[in-house]
Amino acid sequence: MSGIDKAFDYLVPDSLIDTVSVGDKVRINLHGRRVGGWIIAIGEHGSKDFSDVPREKLVEITKHSGQAVVSHLIPLAIEVANRYFGPLRAVLQSASSPRVTRSRTKAQHGKIAVPDDGVAAVAQSDDVQMHVVTIQPLDSVLSLVAALAVRGPVLVVCPTVRMAVLGAASLRRRGCAVALMPDDWDKGLDGVDVAIGARSAVWAPLAGISSVVVVDEHDDSLKEERVPTWHAREVAIRRAQIENASCYLCSPLSSVEAISLVSSANTARIEVESSQGWPVINVADLNEVPVSGSLASSEMLQLVRRRGESVLCILNTKGRARLLACAKCRTLARCSQCQTVMSAVDSQHLHCDLCDNTIDAICDHCGRTSFRVLRAGIGSLREEIAKASGRDVVEVDASTEVLDLSEHDGVYVGTEALLHRVSGAQHVVILDFDAEIMAPRATATRDACALIIRAARVVGRNGTILLQTRNTEHDLVSAFARLHLDAAALGGWEEKDLALRRALSLPPFTSMARVRLDDDVRIEDVCSGSQVTWANEYQNSYIVRSDDVSELRNVLSRARKEYGQRIRIEIDPVRY
Repeated sequence: MSGIDKAFDYLVPDSLIDTVSVGDKVRINLHGRRVGGWIIAIGEHGSKDFSDVPREKLVEITKHSGQAVVSHLIPLAIEVANRYFGPLRAVLQSASSPRVTRSRTKAQHGKIAVPDDGVAAVAQSDDVQMHVVTIQPLDSVLSLVAALAVRGPVLVVCPTVRMAVLGAASLRRRGCAVALMPDDWDKGLDGVDVAIGARSAVWAPLAGISSVVVVDEHDDSLKEERVPTWHAREVAIRRAQIENASCYLCSPLSSVEAISLVSSANTARIEVESSQGWPVINVADLNEVPVSGSLASSEMLQLVRRRGESVLCILNTKGRARLLACAKCRTLARCSQCQTVMSAVDSQHLHCDLCDNTIDAICDHCGRTSFRVLRAGIGSLREEIAKASGRDVVEVDASTEVLDLSEHDGVYVGTEALLHRVSGAQHVVILDFDAEIMAPRATATRDACALIIRAARVVGRNGTILLQTRNTEHDLVSAFARLHLDAAALGGWEEKDLALRRALSLPPFTSMARVRLDDDVRIEDVCSGSQVTWANEYQNSYIVRSDDVSELRNVLSRARKEYGQRIRIEIDPVRY
């Protein structure tokens, strides 16, 4: 396997026969250049799995570099590369050890302290292989991991490196022997109670896996950004099947992909009852703000004026998304079919990008025909908050280091990346929640839920979240507002969301892919003669979908063979 993502046959020299194995990295001579590659198969010359090149024409391996990928994961890597229409080389890079030189250690196992709580009790449900588990954001999934580690080694996949580092430290305090991936790759190979890491940890070596746990399986960060765009959740499910291990998909709000698994015979859905649950979530009505277009609600100003308490103000700018409101009554322009925010085609028409619905530019509430674009930049908003609160307001961007607010108060303004750059805060204000829930994407409301989940973990059980919206009757806003009274409120919204997805033929009721084409390739040619439909996103990027997953894969396979690198395929996009 070389840098050009193609398999070649080489001879193993006599000196390395007892040394090399499948998954190892080696050096080879290829057209006069020495390059690196992986051994993906070993066999006898002339067997059916190898080429019929005469033995005397085969070149020997130049050097054995060391172990890179666990041998039994090579077939899974090949399967993932084929499923996601990408180079095997990229998958092997993700699955490889950071060092080819091993430092051998002894297997380590600790005396594990298992907490007596509802989360740990989930480990007793071992009558099926697959578990879709709802764990509230203020409860710790690590209680489940510790309980499972008593039965055998556990592989844990987290959406972020920071979460994995904190999780590893917590598990060590519970008595577990932990390997943090990828740094402790050798420890995981020799044997520990728990191997934990971010997305690529799904490929971690761990002898005798008993369970696989995916934390926050709804999170977009579990999706590989490079081609092939594999998802750690799907790889974890497949690895658990191959190794006959139990798989636990954990989240405060399960993804539609995880929910679709519940109908199968070997899958159980478990909702953990919790006394912690969610922090207090309040709603501020922006329609009551006296200054038109302002995001400075009275509820927000009360929070930022509190001395000694830290407040995070979150405002995302969403590319092409434009939020329109009636110039008279401030009612938002929403699509009557899918409730998504609409954009102005011209002075007389509004258009929904999600369901391709065009209507006359007339306010549903008061009948006026004049609309105003609501906008607010982070810079100007910082100045507005500083003036109204009399406190210094810090603007946080991508260059800002992680902030420790445990001993400092303050007001901070930024995008949702701010939630990843603080260790905690008393309050989080989502300044314009409408821009989240009514963005022109089918996944907008679920993306908004992920934002609230992150905010909940930042404020903890004693903090508060404030949602500012002009649409207080929106189903999701109402569900969050009722959470402190009705723990099942999100479940009711989830049922409505699935019903809407079924009506619009969206996942999990259809198969989908995002296709990006070079200028000389037409989408009509790619999908010709099939039942696959497509919708233009922008430029030469398209969302293609079909009710028949086999039909979609056949179309994409033919396109890959015909157009090669002129077509980029992303299977199961997380945002669409």
